[in-house]
Amino acid sequence: MPLPKRSSCRENPTRRALYFSIVGLWAVGSVLVAQKFLLAHQVARFHRWAETPGESTQTGDGPHEVAGEVQHARPHRPLDLSLSDRTIPVYIIPGAGEEAAIGEHRHFIVDGVRKSNFLRLTSNATEKNVVWMVDVFRYTYRSFVQEARRAGNLSPTSSQLGWPVHLFDWTDSSGIHLLKRGRSGIIDIVGEQNLHCHKRSLVKGRRIVEVKKGVPVILNGKMDQYNFHVNRMPYAVRTDIVEGVARVLNISYGIKGYPTNTTLNLATLNRSLDVAHYWPLNRGSKKVSNEPIAKLRFHVSKAIDEHAKEHNKNPNKPNISALIDVQGHTAKVGRNKAQDNYIQSMLEHKIVVVSQRDKWEGHYRLMEALASGALVMTDPMLSLPYGLEEGENVVVYRDMADLKQKIRHYLDNDSARINIASKGWAEAMNRHRSWL
Repeated sequence: MPLPKRSSCRENPTRRALYFSIVGLWAVGSVLVAQKFLLAHQVARFHRWAETPGESTQTGDGPHEVAGEVQHARPHRPLDLSLSDRTIPVYIIPGAGEEAAIGEHRHFIVDGVRKSNFLRLTSNATEKNVVWMVDVFRYTYRSFVQEARRAGNLSPTSSQLGWPVHLFDWTDSSGIHLLKRGRSGIIDIVGEQNLHCHKRSLVKGRRIVEVKKGVPVILNGKMDQYNFHVNRMPYAVRTDIVEGVARVLNISYGIKGYPTNTTLNLATLNRSLDVAHYWPLNRGSKKVSNEPIAKLRFHVSKAIDEHAKEHNKNPNKPNISALIDVQGHTAKVGRNKAQDNYIQSMLEHKIVVVSQRDKWEGHYRLMEALASGALVMTDPMLSLPYGLEEGENVVVYRDMADLKQKIRHYLDNDSARINIASKGWAEAMNRHRSWL
C-alpha cells in the first residue's frame, strides 16, 4: 500500500512563514519569513506555525495541547529569495564532522540538514541568509558567546548578530542548559527576535507511584513554565533505523528497495510473534525492579509476562508469545548505531509495547517501534508527538490491567491491529523523519 501523500500548506501564500525542522526532529518553528514556500515541520517539528505573524496563539491545558507547540513567526531580516537553489545555508555548532556528529546531534541536526531539499550545510558562519543551529548540550555558554562574537565581529558594545539562532536541547530534564547559564547574555548578542529555543522534554513532576499490591500509577506531571518562548521538539525517526529496516528486509525477507522503491506497507508484513517489550525482568541474577527511573518499565514487563503465562494455561486457546528483554546493544551503542537483531525482532512482532522513563517524557523507542510497522502501545504523555492520535495510529495504556486487556483485544482482532499499525507507520515515515 503506498504511503499517503504529505499534507500541503493551505495558508494564504502572502502570509506563509518559513519554518524548517530537522527532526523528528522529530519544526524549527522558524522565523524565516518567506512568501514562497513552507519547510515542513521540525528540525523535528516546528510544525503548525503558519498563521498571521503578530497574533497571539492561546494554548490549553488538555492532553494534546502543549504550551510552546503552536506559535507564530517573529520578524527578522527578510529572506533573499533570489538564491538560485532556493536553499537555506545552515551553520551547525558544534561542527558537522564525524567527530562531532553523535547521538541526537547526528541523527537529527546533521542528518536532517544533509537530507533536506531546503537546507544545506555551510562552513561559513556569516554566509548570506545563514541560520545557526546549536546543540546546547554539547556546547558551553562561554564557547557559544566567543564564537558568536568572533563570527559577527562584535565588540562588547557593538550591535547584535543579524541572523536566526536556533538552540536545540535533547536532554531529559525540563530545564534548558545553555539558557540557564545566561539567557540575557545570549539575547544581548543574538537579539531576542532572532533567538529560538527548542526542547525535547518540557514535563516536570512526572513520576510513578505504587499502590495496592504494587500496581503502578502513572502521574503525568505538568508542563514546566518558562518566562520565554520554548518550542516542543519530540524525537523523530532515525535514518539509521530506516536503513536497518531496509537491510533486514533485504536479508531476511528478500524485499529490496525499501522504502523508496517499494509499495510495501510494513504493517501488513507477516508477523509470527505476538508482543514485545524491550526491557528485562532480570539482568542475570539481579532483578531490575528497583532500577532508578525505570520502575514503570519493570512493571510493564512483569504485566506482559504474567498475562502471557496466565493465558497460556488454557489449552483451548493459542499461546501468546511474549518477549521481555533487550535486543542488541542499549545505551550509547544503541543510540548511535541501529541494531539489526532489535529491528528484526520489531518486524517479527505484531505488537510492540513501549514505556518511558519514570521522570520525563520522550524516548527513541516510540518512533523506532512506529517505523517498524508494528502496532505500538505507549504509556500516557501530556501531549503525544504531533500527528499521533490515541486509537487512530497509536494505542495508549493507562495501567497494567488496561495494558493486558488491550494486548488481548488487538491480538484477537487482526484487522483493527493492522489498521492502527498502518496509520502509525505512515505517520512516522511521512511526517517524523529528520528532515520532515
